[in-house]
Amino acid sequence: MSLDAYVHLQPVNEVWTLALAQVFCQGILFSQASTYCRQRKAVNDSKLHASFVLFCVALNGLQTALLVYKSWRVVAERERWIMDPLRTGELILNGICTTAVQAFFVRRCWKISRSRMLVLLLCATMLMVLGANIYLTIVVLSDLAFQFMEKASQNTQYANALVNRVSIAFGIYMGGSAGLDILITVTLLLFLWRSRTGVRKLDYTTILSIGQMTWETLALPMVAAVLACVLYFTGHLDYVLLFSGMTGKLYCHGLLRTLNARLALGRRIVQEELHMQPWLLTTPPQMGVAKMPSTSAAYDMEFGDGPSNGRTSAISARPSGAT
Repeated sequence: MSLDAYVHLQPVNEVWTLALAQVFCQGILFSQASTYCRQRKAVNDSKLHASFVLFCVALNGLQTALLVYKSWRVVAERERWIMDPLRTGELILNGICTTAVQAFFVRRCWKISRSRMLVLLLCATMLMVLGANIYLTIVVLSDLAFQFMEKASQNTQYANALVNRVSIAFGIYMGGSAGLDILITVTLLLFLWRSRTGVRKLDYTTILSIGQMTWETLALPMVAAVLACVLYFTGHLDYVLLFSGMTGKLYCHGLLRTLNARLALGRRIVQEELHMQPWLLTTPPQMGVAKMPSTSAAYDMEFGDGPSNGRTSAISARPSGAT
């Protein structure tokens, strides 16, 4: 069975399972968003940055509402989802949620690497994934899908070509997302490794803590995308839409988890720096140490707004005569 036919005949148990998972994850997102709003001023996030985060949460909330509505239509009213005028939002909303968070991490890679070739590669992959999502929305859920299916029912060769195109698009959609996650993770981890200070204990705390957070942020959506690909290309279409439909939520969850961890992680790094370099406790204000230092270039670039945010690293502020 092809993806388009499966969407039209999606089992009821998968519909309500996806809706239940969406509601559960949306509750977690709202809790994370509340924490972010309380911490925003402490980490000096701009209004534009906060607006982007809240936009992602609201977009995920819209997706959750749509899937709850779909569950009601399919499970309670026994209606065919393919006949509902809101059906196209199922794929496209997830695609927009995914792309928005991916763009955030691509921007982070640009800020830490300043490599045009790398960012062009990441942007090309991200746009290719979004294009595949739009193509699937048109071919599988739009009004044109009825014409495609009618033509496929009359022409076997066209039907095979349509199935192949849908399979390629789905592979790009999910496989491209997983590949992009790997590229972003490797880029951020390489930067962390290159930003070592030479103080073993401090490097261990910084690299291990931020590296673990980076990996965990992108691991969940990557695993969901890989599972969706494996199920689809092995012919086991059950719960393909469950895993693929959860990627947007998991991306947003990782984004908020990363942002909310900044305050505690920054304090931990500060404590390590002060423990390893006690001269910081007696450094006079004129030496240039900020009142609330970011404490390391790695922390600034990984979680903050980079060197342009006006904060000074306590490491970089060390006077040349300090020992």
